[in-house]
Amino acid sequence: DSIPESNEDNNDLEFEYEVLESYMPNLSFVAGPPMFLEPQVPAVGDPADIVVLFENAGHENTVATSFQVAFYSILQPDGTPELLEQIEVRSLYGGETAQMNITWHPDVAGDYLLRVVLDEGNEVDESLEDDNVAEMEVMVREHTPELTLYEAPGLEILPRDDWLEDVFQHHQVELAVYVLNMDPVESATEVRVRFWDQPEGGSQVLIGDALLPLVQNATRSEGEVVPAPSVQALVVWNDTALAGNHTIFVEIDPLDAIEEWYEDDNNFNFSLTVREPLPDLNVTSLVVPGQAVYGIPSAVEVSVFNTGAAATGQTEVELWIDDTRVYTWGLSLEEGQQVLLIYDYTWAEDWPRVKARADAS
Repeated sequence: DSIPESNEDNNDLEFEYEVLESYMPNLSFVAGPPMFLEPQVPAVGDPADIVVLFENAGHENTVATSFQVAFYSILQPDGTPELLEQIEVRSLYGGETAQMNITWHPDVAGDYLLRVVLDEGNEVDESLEDDNVAEMEVMVREHTPELTLYEAPGLEILPRDDWLEDVFQHHQVELAVYVLNMDPVESATEVRVRFWDQPEGGSQVLIGDALLPLVQNATRSEGEVVPAPSVQALVVWNDTALAGNHTIFVEIDPLDAIEEWYEDDNNFNFSLTVREPLPDLNVTSLVVPGQAVYGIPSAVEVSVFNTGAAATGQTEVELWIDDTRVYTWGLSLEEGQQVLLIYDYTWAEDWPRVKARADAS
């Protein structure tokens, strides 16, 4: 006490510790979240994988042998621990980590505490015994329909004029998508599907709603969710007057009338182009019925189809034998109109090449 101090009572520090006779294992959970549940919020009866990561944090010369890892679920607030599974670990050396998985099928909705106990029964002498328990709070939900689109077919464009294959101005088309229910328990009824059109640079315009009486629930097969056949949602798009690029927006359950756990997979969009209507002449067949005989007249039949979205106006179809134009038909075809043109020709060639040309001008 050679130094005068204002407080002479805080100069001593004592610490008691234990000196072990030898290195001992120490079973503990890895740093960070040691437990995971997938899916994070399972529904009643669904399989949920509980994953736990643990280690022997003792010296590398130690080994923990033949110890039990126990998994419990506890329904809150007053449930008793229910043993889900207990698994033996043969050995875990110092510095080693391990992962263990089990599948849990909760049978009641509610809040749960999941608990994992390392060395259940305290069979392993450890340097530290109070770090063998990990817990995680989870929720188990009731089943609800889980509606989404079957994305493989995307948006089907079905022109009302069956010879057309695309969208043209002033021509009605049917737009169709296919709806799935991915929940393996709950079906959905009166499912509304809404379609919107937004032309490039413009605002959204309502096309219409489709109402599906029933979208059947999925099933489970060998642990996998197998959806029931998809249900077509179809509307007629009448207002195709504006040519150019369009975005079609599709909303499943736009009024949120159906409760779903996952609400973020109900909205989709697709791009399409509304084209200017033009005629499209096609020579669909060129036939010489029977057998062509040198010096004998026979019919040459030419089938012409306007597969476009507008009338042709006056046009010509030419018939050529080798390099000679032998006949010209003048005609006008409405959109979707098909005609059969016939010309009698007396064959003066041994191996003639016959050709028909539409809209030759």
